[in-house]
Amino acid sequence: MGRIIKVGDGFLKTTLTNAITKAQYGDTILIDNIDLNKETMSSFEIPKGMDIKITSIDDEKKTLKNFRFEIKGNLSISNIILDNDNNTDVFDIENGSLELDNISFLNFHKVFKKFNIYNSNGNLRIKNSSIFSLRSSSKGINVIENSTIHGAAVSLQSKWHISNCSLYNNYSRDQWTIKDNSEINIKNSKIIVYTNLYPDATYPSISINNSLLDLDNSYIDYKDPLDSKKNYLLQITNNGRAKIKNSEVTKIGLGQGTLEATSLKTSSIAVTKSSTLDVEKLILNNKFNEKTDFRFHNSKGSIQELHSNVTPTDLYLFNSNIAINNYNVTNSFNTFLQDKHSSIKSNKEINIIKLFEEKKDIENTKNEDVENKNTKEIKPIAKNNISNPMEELNNLVGLSNAKKQANDFIRVHVVNEAKKKKGIKVEDNSLHSIYKGNPGTGKTTVARLIAQILFQKNVIKKDLLVEVTRQDLVAGFVGQTAIKTEKVLKSALGGVLFIDEAYTLYSKSENDYGVEAIETILKFMEDNRGNIMIIFAGYPKEMDELMSINPGLESRIKNEIIFDDYSINELCLIGKKLLHEYEFNENVYDDKLKKVFEKQRINSNARFVRNFNDEIIKNQSNRLFDEDIIESEFNTIRDTDITNI
Repeated sequence: MGRIIKVGDGFLKTTLTNAITKAQYGDTILIDNIDLNKETMSSFEIPKGMDIKITSIDDEKKTLKNFRFEIKGNLSISNIILDNDNNTDVFDIENGSLELDNISFLNFHKVFKKFNIYNSNGNLRIKNSSIFSLRSSSKGINVIENSTIHGAAVSLQSKWHISNCSLYNNYSRDQWTIKDNSEINIKNSKIIVYTNLYPDATYPSISINNSLLDLDNSYIDYKDPLDSKKNYLLQITNNGRAKIKNSEVTKIGLGQGTLEATSLKTSSIAVTKSSTLDVEKLILNNKFNEKTDFRFHNSKGSIQELHSNVTPTDLYLFNSNIAINNYNVTNSFNTFLQDKHSSIKSNKEINIIKLFEEKKDIENTKNEDVENKNTKEIKPIAKNNISNPMEELNNLVGLSNAKKQANDFIRVHVVNEAKKKKGIKVEDNSLHSIYKGNPGTGKTTVARLIAQILFQKNVIKKDLLVEVTRQDLVAGFVGQTAIKTEKVLKSALGGVLFIDEAYTLYSKSENDYGVEAIETILKFMEDNRGNIMIIFAGYPKEMDELMSINPGLESRIKNEIIFDDYSINELCLIGKKLLHEYEFNENVYDDKLKKVFEKQRINSNARFVRNFNDEIIKNQSNRLFDEDIIESEFNTIRDTDITNI
């Protein structure tokens, strides 16, 4: 049981400086009043192993003005007002623990750059309080209950549990930035967003970046409905995930993210950049009496029930596939397909409108002409619908060295196969290959084309290419990796197995099971000679290291293809080919791509181009939506869509 220490004027009372500096484990400091003229310190350290409490001496809240705490041990504060007018953190948690109960802050809204709490690898618990601007949390655990929060929070590798709270961003730009494998659970809470603080800003109010959001029975909305067109309330990006139950989020954007929901109400949702939406019940609410943004771009979705009071309900799909099992809408339901690769499935009839021109089949046209001439005998014209992978390989942009090596490889093995059928002995007919190249240099594309060519030339038995990475081959326990790897190998028998980033199979760690996968592959290669082609692909330096430490692999792989980086002009050509369905100024495109390319740190080749194009399409989509000209300019890219990247 600790001591009771009283702070104030009078008999047996002391200063806060003396109370904290002389405190022992378990002590409770009772605040009556504080004379700042008598205090000799304003910044205190709660050392590791220390556990103290600070609270009011009675039911009336007492004020601590311009004090700062660095917490390495345990500190509990209750029934206190914190009043700081200097631009410093109030609480800096470093591997310690802070609990706040019935706390309020003054004057923090006057300085936007001032934050009150920083949590580094510690534990923070707040309840029954009103606080301003949680600065950030790095590898921390944060629990907030029955409180009001004004301002921002940035989370890195941290966990948050927020329940029965009201959150307002009326004192800083963002509400929450959750990234780097963080987790945030928000339950029975409301989040109200002010967007007039930075009128030109487009920052999301809640950003889930490579992290997880669990939203349960909560509400996220704008303070002013007129702000609804400005920015997303919830944006899920960079492999971020959200699980939503019985909640309303007025405006949602997904960019390379995943959203799962049982019941979700929204007025606007955009699913882009290879994202996935899976909702049991989606409610589209025409809250702002304006056209709702309901679209998928390079993504996929599944909706069990769609309810909408939007008139009409319009869904736009670009290179996307979606299933809507059932729907109940106020008026008509229209799905606009912006390209031939999009589709929608439903148990009910949906009005589908194609916003692209389909090329008329030449053969059908000719047959129709024959019928019109009343010819008795109609000879069907064979359709040339079999792809020519060799021609496609040779027409790839750039890759002159890789294409030459690929052609040499194909010709050798096609001729060897013919020799074998004639009874001529072929010394080394191994198909196994190593592909070396940086990201986005076309390794997978070339592998797919070679697999098709070898099948057409009867070199391999199946038109089959199985693509895997380390996680598809390596298990977490002894003995399971061999079983897992052999199952994958058997699935590729008769065809091609493509192992991407193959160098990751080797690790210097004693507990790594990648070596077991390599040994299984080596044995399978011997036992199934001529019945499988295995391609080991990865970065040049790493693949050289893999071969040098595995003589068994090096001795079995005689074929090598080197994939050089693309030149800037080749990247421009690739990018324009990917946008062939759009009309745009190619000179503006080339100039902007070159400028952005010069600023990037690492050349990611074709991946860079795809990301660049995605940004253009995002800018175009936002402009079309804002100007309400989707149907008239769906395939037009303006200069501003490109230059605004």
